[in-house]
Amino acid sequence: MPTSDTTHTDHDGLFKELIRTFTFEFIALFAPKLAQDLVPNSFEFLDKELIQLLDLGERKEVDLLIKCRKKAKEVFFLIHIEPQADSRKWSSERMFLYTMRIFERHRLPIYPMALLTWDTPKKPAEDQFGFSFSDLDVLSFRFRTIQLNRINWRTFLMQDNPVAAALMSKMQIPKAERPQVKVELMRMLATLRLNPTKSALIYQFMINYIRLNAEEEQKAQETIKKILPPEIQEQAMIITNEWIEKGLEKGKLLAQRTTNLRLISRRFGEAAATAYRPLIESLTPSESDQFFDVALFFTSEADLESWFSTRSAPE
Repeated sequence: MPTSDTTHTDHDGLFKELIRTFTFEFIALFAPKLAQDLVPNSFEFLDKELIQLLDLGERKEVDLLIKCRKKAKEVFFLIHIEPQADSRKWSSERMFLYTMRIFERHRLPIYPMALLTWDTPKKPAEDQFGFSFSDLDVLSFRFRTIQLNRINWRTFLMQDNPVAAALMSKMQIPKAERPQVKVELMRMLATLRLNPTKSALIYQFMINYIRLNAEEEQKAQETIKKILPPEIQEQAMIITNEWIEKGLEKGKLLAQRTTNLRLISRRFGEAAATAYRPLIESLTPSESDQFFDVALFFTSEADLESWFSTRSAPE
């Protein structure tokens, strides 16, 4: 079974990749009424754009900015999703500032969502920002807050939703129920019948955030054999022993490519990232690592061109 070193896990990137892969499923899980109004295949990711945070004097990449379309009419709007693992870096005021900067640039309606993934604190996070005077309510800004450590893992258990399967590993889990979480995750993966890469992406959440000890693992395996039908057990074994091994490798390469494209976009713009995407996607895993190590020091697109020319030059 594959292992994971959480010390080197790109936690923020893992959550972003989940939402990128299962965008409609994410919205359907946490904003079902909104999902009913959307055209499922109309998503366009604009998260490469930067906004100027005037109060902090720094530039920040919008975590996930998605443009989509409603069914009833040709109206586009934006969904701002901000995964945050560190409660100290997040505030309702910052959500307001991000949203207003996005509106200032695009002049489109915005549905703001904050996906909060921290373990502590467990007190309810804010879902609004505003101020008023005795004779005037000046500002009332609301947004949807999804605080995983306040959601019981069983809440979405009966939904056949891959996002629910992944995120329940970060939800509220009593210690005694940790083995049961793995059992249900394997059941959900087996019944969802996703491709290897998507299964691997979901499985990574469990091996990163539900690291069972030997006793818990034994209990989970015993429960799987006891309560799951034979066909589900067989599918679970396929996922664990074959799909995940192969899928994780593909997932790692996909993550490498995404990181490299993001690096190019940040330094030289979205047009450069688009132009070099075919070359980035042609790199082997080792070449992707090598590219990232040197691209950190590139100062112009000429450096990009030179690196790829050298790589493709005959020996």
